[in-house]
Amino acid sequence: MNGTLHIKNGKYYAVISFTDEKGNYKRQWFATGLDVKGNKCRAEKFLKEKIKELQGDDDSPDHILFSDYIRKWLDKKESQAEELTLIGYKNMARVRILPYFDKKGYFLQEINRAILQDFFDDAAKSGRMDNQKKLSAKTLCRIKNIINQTLKEAVKNDLIPSNPCIYVDLPKTERHEASFYNEEQLKRLFMAVDGDILEPLIKITALYGLRRSEVLGIKWDSIDFASRRLTIKHTVLQSKVIIYSDKTKNSTSRRSFTLTDEAIAIFRKAKED
Repeated sequence: MNGTLHIKNGKYYAVISFTDEKGNYKRQWFATGLDVKGNKCRAEKFLKEKIKELQGDDDSPDHILFSDYIRKWLDKKESQAEELTLIGYKNMARVRILPYFDKKGYFLQEINRAILQDFFDDAAKSGRMDNQKKLSAKTLCRIKNIINQTLKEAVKNDLIPSNPCIYVDLPKTERHEASFYNEEQLKRLFMAVDGDILEPLIKITALYGLRRSEVLGIKWDSIDFASRRLTIKHTVLQSKVIIYSDKTKNSTSRRSFTLTDEAIAIFRKAKED
């Protein structure tokens, strides 16, 4: 069972395709009563609800919309993933994955490599659904990770025989070329921030090459003046909300540095202020 929206005389109609008990392919039209202008979301909701109404409460993969199964997977992740990771999953799904598959109306059982390849090719070509910047290869990999994990869960639950996402081709990831300040540029930077409230953060970042989340997470318990050690124990990240974490992303991120005389002076002055 599948469905699409059609426009007739300025109104939206839900057209649902299905195979009857005799194996005959049929299409049925349902009037939404909604004008085309300003009612696309309502019409899509009507279509979705009408499909659910016709298919009943059967939980077989033939009767589970792929987009709904992604939502179920996200709900399950509530108790499994780190807060920031979960926010990233949800934002990616909301902006780029769910709008596409809600519109297509594919069921879980229908998903194959060709359908997924079309999705990724479209994503790489057209960018975000809100018409902003083009998606990077790295972002496409993140999207693939969500879909791959969703289908992997479906295989685990015996809803589909195999995971077609593993056969999808993505554009090659562009190699990132990092750039660094030279000595003269650092001197000019330090002169520019002299006396500024952000001066300690900028200098410590430059001295140790810290990530933004790491330098913002520095607390006094991260600094051991006696043993001259700075240990990255906490992080601060921001999505739609600011997230404070008393642990790093993984064990390799829990780094420790020797405090130089300059760093000690910066921290002691900050503490006095």
